[in-house]
Amino acid sequence: MIINGKKIDGQFIRNTVLETINQLSKNNTHFQFSSVINEIEGKIRDYTGTTHINLEIEQAILTFIYDLFRNGHISWGYDFSNPQFPFCHLTEQGKKVLQNISRDPVNPDGYKAYLLNNFKLNPISLSYLEEALNTFNSGCFKSAAVMLGCASESLILEIRDNLIDKMNSLNKIPNKKLNDWKVKTVIEELKKEFDNSDLRNEKSLFENYQVYWSSFIHQIRISRNDAGHPSTIDLITYDSVYALFLVFPSVVKLTNELNDWIKQNYK
Repeated sequence: MIINGKKIDGQFIRNTVLETINQLSKNNTHFQFSSVINEIEGKIRDYTGTTHINLEIEQAILTFIYDLFRNGHISWGYDFSNPQFPFCHLTEQGKKVLQNISRDPVNPDGYKAYLLNNFKLNPISLSYLEEALNTFNSGCFKSAAVMLGCASESLILEIRDNLIDKMNSLNKIPNKKLNDWKVKTVIEELKKEFDNSDLRNEKSLFENYQVYWSSFIHQIRISRNDAGHPSTIDLITYDSVYALFLVFPSVVKLTNELNDWIKQNYK
């Protein structure tokens, strides 16, 4: 939506709400629901140069704020003397979110913008990531884990495809396991190929590969399998999926570096 030449979209609303809550939560005596609404309204009026916010924007703001309550980032009440509306407070979960507002998964647009501004993400992986962010912010943590696992798998298959193309250009015969239908087999075969290659000569990249390939990619894979093919009744929690989102940018960075190395230096 454009108001007086100023763009008001979901990302702007989320950033404004989170920044306002971050500001007001540091002054506990003013962290009340009405204070949050009034401060947000003032910021949008100043930004657009208008004296009135239309109903569509007001409802979008309220929807996002209540999502923060529903997902456990904010809770009603401040203390036993003020235990209910209009007083509210940040939960420990909410405090973690506000430590890095711009690229936290609770702010999907900011999270995606950070990734796309710093790394390359193929369309398939991006589509699964968007689904993961949407389900995560709807409180569907098992679904988010599955979608994030799919996004990671797409990155792994991208590396596989680039490696096979490079091997073909060098008249090398790729191992059949690289084309196996099981991603686990592909991951294992890629690891063998990298471990026995000149990747070791690239000190910084090889160190990152040693750290992140085993711990990060498999962490996401395991969480996806626990959610998609459960063997216990243990729940996939907010914290476990949130941690996967924090890890994902490092996975993307590593896959970008490996793809570049394959194209330029693989022999």
